[in-house]
Amino acid sequence: MSTVTMQGLPGGPAENFVKEYLAHLHKLVGNDKLVINTLTELAHVNKAHARTIVHLIERRIKEVEKERHLPHIYLIDSICKNHGEPYIELFERNIIPTFCHIFKYADEKIRASLYKLRSTWSTSNMFERKLTDLDRTINSNLDPAWPIRERQPVYPGSTCPIPSCWGDVGAESAGTITPNPLAHSLALGAVVLPRYTDCCNSYH
Repeated sequence: MSTVTMQGLPGGPAENFVKEYLAHLHKLVGNDKLVINTLTELAHVNKAHARTIVHLIERRIKEVEKERHLPHIYLIDSICKNHGEPYIELFERNIIPTFCHIFKYADEKIRASLYKLRSTWSTSNMFERKLTDLDRTINSNLDPAWPIRERQPVYPGSTCPIPSCWGDVGAESAGTITPNPLAHSLALGAVVLPRYTDCCNSYH
């Protein structure tokens, strides 16, 4: 297990929590629903340490091998979709560099999963202020085939379901998270370019 310095993090009881959360975070070595759920619920019951939790996850993403990136962005997604604020606001601050770091080292299969995940953020009203800038950053700097979605207006009284980005993990397939299809992923102003065409068509 790699060593994570405590410099810049609070001491005392908070430092004990950091060690506990890190111990669980180091168990996230694959798309393990049980570990993601545990870390998600620890974030829920320890909202007093929300800033520290966000800091730890973002730092961990920079430390782990590229093969372990995807479960960590799924963890961010799980915490925000299940427990909302303050996590959405806190993760939103660095969501562009965090997402781009993962995307940069991802193969085509992982990039397709990242596209599906990003699509759920539009329908979940997550990271709204950053999504179009995220699309433009990826399209300009990493992959010109990445679709750009302009931010859509929100009408008073409208509601939208929050889809899950990963499905149930059975005993036979433990460690595998399968993105769910999104029936209305193309209804949000996407400019779909060839590389993601098949991925988008699978949502219909």
